[in-house]
Amino acid sequence: MKNFIPQLLVVGLVCYGFVVSGQSYLVDPEAPDNAAADGTAANPFNDIAVAVQFASDEGGGEVLILPGEYTMTKIVSIETAAAANGPVIIKPMDGGNVKFNCDLRAAFEFTETSRYITLEGIELDGNTDKLDYWDIVTKAFWGDETIPRGGGLAVILDGWYIDVRNNYIHDFYQKGVEIRGGRYVLVEGNIHQGNRHYVAFQEAMV
Repeated sequence: MKNFIPQLLVVGLVCYGFVVSGQSYLVDPEAPDNAAADGTAANPFNDIAVAVQFASDEGGGEVLILPGEYTMTKIVSIETAAAANGPVIIKPMDGGNVKFNCDLRAAFEFTETSRYITLEGIELDGNTDKLDYWDIVTKAFWGDETIPRGGGLAVILDGWYIDVRNNYIHDFYQKGVEIRGGRYVLVEGNIHQGNRHYVAFQEAMV
C-alpha cells in the first residue's frame, strides 16, 4: 500500500490544480469602457471577445455575462486561441438569463484562429418575428435601403474545437449556426425556432 501513496498524492494534486486553475470573469455589456477592467464585479469587462482573450491568457475559465436583455450593436467576433487544457466557456452568471437582440449580419463569430471555446446557455433573438410586413413591402417598393431585416446568422463557426450548446436560438432569417471552416465543432442541445435553417455546413469537417 505504501507504494501507491505517493502516486495518489500526485494524482490528487494534479486534479486539484486543474479544478482551481479556471477562474470566472464577469462581463456587463452595458458597463462603461474601463482600461482597468479585469473581470471582477468592481471592474467588469463590457466586451465578450476581450474577456475571452483575457481568460485564455490567464489559463482558461468562465466568462460570465451579467443577467439581462441586451441589444447588440456589433458582432461579437472571437479570435482567441485558448488551450486544450485551459478552455474558455461563455455563459450567463449562475441562475441568470441572458438575451441578445440581434439585427446584424451575425451575432457571434468564431474566426479561424479561435480554439477551445464554448458558447452555452444564452438566448439569441434575430427579431424577424417583430418585423412589420407592410413596412418592408413599402420600403422595398420605393427602393429604400433601410428595409428592416432582423438578424441573419446567430453563430458563425470558422474555429476549431468550438462548442455551441444549450442555447435558445430563434427568429434569424438565415441560419441558427453556420459551420464554415470549422473543424471538430460540437452543436448540441440548442433550442431552434423560427430560423430558416438550424445548422448549415460550408465545406466543413466536424
